[in-house]
Amino acid sequence: MQHEMPGDDFAAFGLAAYQGAPQPMAHYHRHHEIELNLVQRGSLSYLFSATMVSVPAGQLVVFWGVLPHRVVQVTPGTIFHWLTVPLGMFLQWRLPARLTRQVLSGFPICDQDTSRAMLDQALFEQWQRDLLTALPERQAIVQLEIEARLRRVALGITMPSTERAVGGERHVEQIARLIAERYAEPLHIRDLARAVGLHPHYAMQLFRKTFGMSLLEYLAQHRIAHAQRLLLTTNLPVAAVGLECGFGSPSQFYAVFKRACGVAPGAYRAALAAPGARQKTQEST
Repeated sequence: MQHEMPGDDFAAFGLAAYQGAPQPMAHYHRHHEIELNLVQRGSLSYLFSATMVSVPAGQLVVFWGVLPHRVVQVTPGTIFHWLTVPLGMFLQWRLPARLTRQVLSGFPICDQDTSRAMLDQALFEQWQRDLLTALPERQAIVQLEIEARLRRVALGITMPSTERAVGGERHVEQIARLIAERYAEPLHIRDLARAVGLHPHYAMQLFRKTFGMSLLEYLAQHRIAHAQRLLLTTNLPVAAVGLECGFGSPSQFYAVFKRACGVAPGAYRAALAAPGARQKTQEST
C-alpha cells in the first residue's frame, strides 16, 4: 500500500511511515517529529530554512521536522519513503552526541553509504507494514531497528550538498542559523535583525512570511528541544534545565514547556525516563 506524504502546514504524526510520489510544496511544512527520508527512485530537492538540499536516489536523510522545510523540485517518476519518529522517542535512545546535536541544530544530515540502499528500502517497507498493524511487539521491533539504523548514520555523518538562497531568503537563513547557534543565550529580535542588516519590524515580517511562524516561536522550539534532551539525559534540577536552555526564569520555562509539550517539565521527565531504562550510552564527539 502506498501513501502520499501529508501536507499540513503544522501537524503531529507520531511514529509513522509512508511511501509514495512526492509533489512540490507551495508552502513550508513543519511537524514535531524527527524525519527520515529515502528516495527509492528519482531525486528531489528540499528547502531547509532557505538552504537548498538535493537528495539523490539511495541516500538516507535525517532531520528535525519542526524547522520549516518544503519539497521544491521533484524529477518525474520519483518514489520515496518518509518516516517520522517522535522527538521524545529519539531523545530516549541517547544516540551519539554528534548525531543528536546536528539533528537538533535544524539542518539535515545524510548517510553517504548508498551501498545500503536496497537494505534501507526493504527496512522502510517492513516498517510501514509493521506500523500499520499497530501490534505492540511489531512497534517495539520497528523502534529498535530505527535506533540501530541511526547509530550507523552517526558513524559517518556528513552534510548533504547545499545551495544558498539569495535576497530576503538569505537574510532569513542567516537569522535561523544565528538562533540555532545561540538559542541558549539571551537573544533579542533587535540584535538578530541588526546582525543581518535588517530593521527589526521588517525582519519579523520576513521571517513569518517565509516560515509561517514568528521569530520567538522558532527560538522557543530550539530551547524546548534542548530542554527535552537535558531532562532525559541529565539529572539537572528542572529549574536549572530552563536556565541552561536560555529561558529567563523558571516560571517562563514551565509555561512555555507546558504549552509546547502538554505537560510540565517534571512530568515529562518522569513519564519518559522510566525505571529500568537503559544506561546512558557513552557519547562520542
